[in-house]
Amino acid sequence: MCRRIGQCLLFLSFAGSPLWAGMPAALPTPFTADKFPHSDHLSPWVNDRLQALSFFVFATLMVACLVRGLWNTFRRDWPALPVLSYRGALVATLLWGLVSIIVLTMISGARELMTPGAWRKQGWTYRLDQPSASEPQARQQRRERLEALRLALLQHAATHEGAFPANAKEIGESWAVPAHPGFDFLYRPGQMASNTTAAILVFEPEVGDPERFVLLVNGMIGMMRTPEVDAALASTNSAKQGSSHE
Repeated sequence: MCRRIGQCLLFLSFAGSPLWAGMPAALPTPFTADKFPHSDHLSPWVNDRLQALSFFVFATLMVACLVRGLWNTFRRDWPALPVLSYRGALVATLLWGLVSIIVLTMISGARELMTPGAWRKQGWTYRLDQPSASEPQARQQRRERLEALRLALLQHAATHEGAFPANAKEIGESWAVPAHPGFDFLYRPGQMASNTTAAILVFEPEVGDPERFVLLVNGMIGMMRTPEVDAALASTNSAKQGSSHE
């Protein structure tokens, strides 16, 4: 069957008519539209998609031919294998394609469950809904969320003798970082509100922006680079360990 298809294609290539190189199309292209005037009534949307679909139909037929050839080649070493016809190879190719689609769909579902809201549906596919962290709008949203956390934390400290919550769940505000689904602001419990110290109370995880928002125990909001955040956290931890030993 594959040999006959090749012979037909070879015959058509030498039939005397000019050939146009490129992707095979199910509908007339602009180069041959004059020969098929009845196709002008098709909308560009239908025309583009049918021409794109023709490539995958052609690729499926060629892959089935390749599968048949490989299978029958293996029969030389394993005579027990049955002879595979072109129809059987085409059915096997289609079934394998359907199985691949099911597996990819399961992977997409697991990805969505692990990072809810991170992927936005676009037609039949999904794209990552994560704008650049350097955009002024995204940075403003992150600051506004941190401002809401600051008010909630200071209100809790004012009603608990200056003590901040023992864990992040004690306040009703959302800790999610805007424009970065799956990431939350990091909280350092066990601290007291103070106007004399500048220890970090809340800070952003590394989300791509070289500068990260931080909230200090004195209520100030600022931005620090990752090395500065690491150094501040290390100094605070060492100070706590020193006080605990005393």
